[in-house]
Amino acid sequence: MDWFNAALLLHAGAVVYVIAFLFRDEALIRGFSVLGTLLYMGYYFWYPAEPLWDAIVTSTIFLGANVVVIFMILLERTTFRLGDDEKRLFEGFSTLTPGEFRKLLKRATWHQSDGSDTLTEAGVQPDRLFYVLDGDVLIEKDGTRFPVSDGRFIGEIGFVLEGPATGTVRAPEGTRYVSWETADLQRLGRKKPAIGTALTALLGKDLARKLGESVQPAVQA
Repeated sequence: MDWFNAALLLHAGAVVYVIAFLFRDEALIRGFSVLGTLLYMGYYFWYPAEPLWDAIVTSTIFLGANVVVIFMILLERTTFRLGDDEKRLFEGFSTLTPGEFRKLLKRATWHQSDGSDTLTEAGVQPDRLFYVLDGDVLIEKDGTRFPVSDGRFIGEIGFVLEGPATGTVRAPEGTRYVSWETADLQRLGRKKPAIGTALTALLGKDLARKLGESVQPAVQA
């Protein structure tokens, strides 16, 4: 490399590391750190009379650790490797990041009703939170019976308010839905406060929407 002064790699690596520390985004910090490490490795290989293999091996270990963390960060931020149904389910969890959503998926149970599934009973505090993925569910409340379309949560009062269900909800045959144990979600929320806060905000919005839908017909009347 007579045409190039390899010592410049050392200075370039130092500049790249300084730039890395100017970012607040961890993925950018790690990415620039990888670039800086590669420049240092080039210096260790080309500048001395003999390559500094000990330094190269050590740098390779640091580089590998950063690459693994970058991959984990990207996995947290993208829906990569989610199936079609999982992506559809994720659309209902707008307050969660893909990484937070994956933690919920690990605790989820998928169901397809045979026509006998009762999700909640009026006056009884539900011990599970449900999300209707496909099909309608039937709500029996105050002597009336009406369907609710998919894309809705069921049992959110038990999670948010820790109170009894206000109606009985049944899933007709073929309805597909997902459920979580309420106690398990609450434990996850205590362990990961960001997830707990995001879930509470999401279910609060769902409760407000249902309240608005129930009040509107009364106002029109």
